[in-house]
Order: sequence, then structure tokens, then C-alpha cells
Amino acid sequence: MRNSTVEKLWNVMICLGLGCLVVFFSQLFTTFLLSAYESGHSSYSGIEVVLMCFNLLFASFIMLQLSKGLNLLALDFSFLKKKNGKIIFLSIVFMLALFVFDQLLSDRHLIAENTPASIADNVLSSLPSIVIVLLSVVFTPIMEEVVFRGGVIGLVFKENMLLGVGASSLIYCLINRPESLSRGVLFIGMNVILGISYVKTKRLEVPIIIRIFTILFVIAVG
Repeated sequence: MRNSTVEKLWNVMICLGLGCLVVFFSQLFTTFLLSAYESGHSSYSGIEVVLMCFNLLFASFIMLQLSKGLNLLALDFSFLKKKNGKIIFLSIVFMLALFVFDQLLSDRHLIAENTPASIADNVLSSLPSIVIVLLSVVFTPIMEEVVFRGGVIGLVFKENMLLGVGASSLIYCLINRPESLSRGVLFIGMNVILGISYVKTKRLEVPIIIRIFTILFVIAVG
């Protein structure tokens, strides 16, 4: 009983540590962006773009290696089975349906979203395409899936993963604070889909792949 309690506390500490590491890498990247933006450059220099890309790729590599060391993922292709392929395909379809639902509500003004653009929005909109792609398709999926699926579900709630799906969805919403009902539905639905795909396959690579292909599709049609 004591050993079980110690293991649970240790898993919670590991999850918090992963979360702190994500915050650190995110803050490091954000600080660099804001300093470059506030310097008054009309565009980013080549060295700045290279440094941003290196930051995103290096942070993603570190998180993947840590996850492998914690046995959260294997970093191989053994998860590419017929069953997992169906789960990935259906999850992407449901994720895209959620994005369409959110977009329809926003476009039809069914929910007021008149928030003025923040400095962060202006900074992100000025980023080179390659940085936006790496940020959206590589950095964010890896960071968030390692923490919310691998950490929360795979470590903290590994004895009751379905409860972990609900907990990770709630925590995600509390952290990201959706500005509208439609965005809240998107966040909850997205996390439930990714959580269930992780529970069904027991492979962290699966929700990461789902997010990558979903975002790539959104970028391609956007």
C-alpha cells in the first residue's frame, strides 16, 4: 500500500515536472519572439529564423527523449497496425468536424467573439511560414500530448485511464481558458478524442500523429 502511494506521488511529480519543462520551453520561445518583435524589425533576419526553428526542434527532441526514458512512447513504427490506423483516421475525421463546428459558429456570429487582437496575436501573425508550421505541427502537439496524454493519463491516472481522459480535458480547458462556448466545446471534444485514442492504443505516438495530420489538413485548406 505504501509503495503504491509513493509511486502515485512520484508519477504526479513527474507529470508536474514535464509540465514545468513545457512552460520553460514555451516561455523561452515567447521571450525571444517578443524581444525580436519589440526591437522594431519589419521582418525577421535569417539567423533569427534559424534560431527559432532550432529552439522548437530541440525542445521537441528533448521532450520525446524524456518520454522514451519514462516509457511513455517507444519512438518506433510498431504502432502502425490496422486497428490503430482506423483509430487514427476516425479521430482525425472527428477532430476536423470539431474545427468545422467551431468555425461555423464563429462565422455566423452565434457567439460573440469581439476580443481585440493581443500583442501575442500580432507577433504570431508576423512569423515566417516555416516557424508557424514547426510551432503548430511539431512543437505544440508533442509538448501537449506528452503532458496531457502521457503525463496525466499515462502516469497519474494509469489505473483509471478513462477518468484521466476527463481530468486531462478539464485541466487543458482551465489552462487555456476558452474565450467562447464554441471554443470550449472544441477544447473538450479535442481532448476527449485524443484521450480515448491514447487509451485504446496505449501508444502516445497515436494522439501525436492525429494532431499533426489534423493541423496539416487545416493549414492546407486554410
